[in-house]
Amino acid sequence: MELPASAGQHSSRQLGAKSKTVTLILALANRDHVIQLSDRRLSCKGKLVNDESNKAGVLICNGVRAVYGFTGLARAHEFETSFWLNNALYECALPDFHFPNMMQRLQERANRDFANIPQLLALAPADREVSVLFSGFLYNETPPRAFFFVMSNAERYRAKVAPPRHGFVFTASREKRPYDPEFTMVQRVGNWHPMTTKDEDVLRAMLTEHRPAHAIVAKAVEVIRDIADRPRARGTIGKQISSIVLPRDANSHYVARFHSNTISFQSYGPDTVCALGPGCHTAIYGPTTSAIPQPARRAIAVPKVGRNQRCPCGSGKKYKNCHGRH
Repeated sequence: MELPASAGQHSSRQLGAKSKTVTLILALANRDHVIQLSDRRLSCKGKLVNDESNKAGVLICNGVRAVYGFTGLARAHEFETSFWLNNALYECALPDFHFPNMMQRLQERANRDFANIPQLLALAPADREVSVLFSGFLYNETPPRAFFFVMSNAERYRAKVAPPRHGFVFTASREKRPYDPEFTMVQRVGNWHPMTTKDEDVLRAMLTEHRPAHAIVAKAVEVIRDIADRPRARGTIGKQISSIVLPRDANSHYVARFHSNTISFQSYGPDTVCALGPGCHTAIYGPTTSAIPQPARRAIAVPKVGRNQRCPCGSGKKYKNCHGRH
């Protein structure tokens, strides 16, 4: 039987019931924006499958804008969690395009599909674990309220008591009211154990100081890459990283970036589901931008270097005047 590829996940049989590790999805928030970072590593039985597997998306529906990322099972035979999630979010928007109802339908869809899809039933229960983190803003309040939602079936297999009737359950947290202009939130799913209190304090300080989003993203990318080298990461966390910055202001567009640790002629965007109503109901899966194949083609993404060093893309320019301009 073909073994399932996971988003940085080993089964409990491979590492022991208490040594299970999954990849890292990190979400940060303050009164300005929500920021999500996800590594792109896919591994199976502790071995690298590829480093360019997308686990991130954007959801826009009535009264809510959110980013999402998943950990756990990524692929088993023809089943791909990223495609399933993109399609499920699109279909669960109907008929009312209302976020709370949409999440309830998504939970029901997940429970039904994971109990009936043959490729999933062929797996051990621990290999079917998936956790999805939603982070965003509720626009039915003034000012918009930040929130985190986690939909997961992971806990039921680790519990020592009888599992809940439904496989997937939601846990939620949100910004407290009355409005606190200095609030910050840090949420993680997956293999967050290698991340230390010091790592979190550095990022939370930047959120408290209202540092520019690009500066927070740069530091978070640095933190994740450092975490990837730590023994507790067990090689399940990669250094190719996707980031999404979602401003609180509903009129400001989100900004998605691909942070490559190597010279790359491709760039990757997040999946997107827009569900505002029958006339505005679309889904985009796996967007990729490639350089035109030619001898002198220019790299799209390069590793970060010193501002005054030569850009790794080979242009001959200083980094600050080339790929470091953004």
